[in-house]
Amino acid sequence: MKSLVKLNIASSPLQELPSKFVSNHKRLVVLRIMKTNLKNIPEDIGNLKKLISLWISDSKIETLPSSIGNMKFLKGLILSRNKLKVVPDSIVKLVQLSELWLNGNEITALPKHFETQLNMLSTLYIQNNKLIKLPLSQKLSTILAWNNKFKYIPDDIGEKASNVQILDVRNNNISTHLPYSIRKLKKKLAHLYMAGNPICKTAKYVELVMSSDEVLSTEAKQTLCEQQCAVNCPSVFLDDKYCDDDEEVYEKQPQSIFFKEIWDAK
Repeated sequence: MKSLVKLNIASSPLQELPSKFVSNHKRLVVLRIMKTNLKNIPEDIGNLKKLISLWISDSKIETLPSSIGNMKFLKGLILSRNKLKVVPDSIVKLVQLSELWLNGNEITALPKHFETQLNMLSTLYIQNNKLIKLPLSQKLSTILAWNNKFKYIPDDIGEKASNVQILDVRNNNISTHLPYSIRKLKKKLAHLYMAGNPICKTAKYVELVMSSDEVLSTEAKQTLCEQQCAVNCPSVFLDDKYCDDDEEVYEKQPQSIFFKEIWDAK
């Protein structure tokens, strides 16, 4: 067991990890735990210092130990569909983190230095939470953030998220106009989804944005306030590769390339 580098636990009634789980698996590079009754992660999980990918989803995790910040090589952290309300401040110590999935929890805020210290983060899934502020950072290219409690898109999005290509903020409470700085993203922001926000009910403003060649790209305008998917699947994301049913995302394409490569690597 101590020689394992990949471990997958799925569809199990598991409620807790064995007391010596960490000490017996210190060579793990990839750990996946999915569809279990697991409520807690042991405090010494941070001793799995070789981990590149940690995936704990569709379980009942309520808290994360602060030691998670000790995983200096961690590049992918998946915590989808648990019962998290708080993300520990130590997560900003994961300086190699490039993908973070926190979707389907009950999170109301992210750590104070989240935007400034996770400098390698390119993909962020935070949909279906209770966040009131949209997080931004320079490396982010994909932000999925529907079904939260945002009232606006930050004024400095053009400066703080200059590399964002996909921004999905459907079904929030955004009623204010798009910030002026979003014009700086015109060449990169190919997909902007805002259906289900009050702003999309302001016909004159939407018409103004759609008729302007200065605010958004042609591609972004095509999806701005449109609900476009099949019956019982009210919205489409990224050319029908993803659909959501107002609860969670259904992927019609293979999972993240990053995680597929890590899992399949020999």
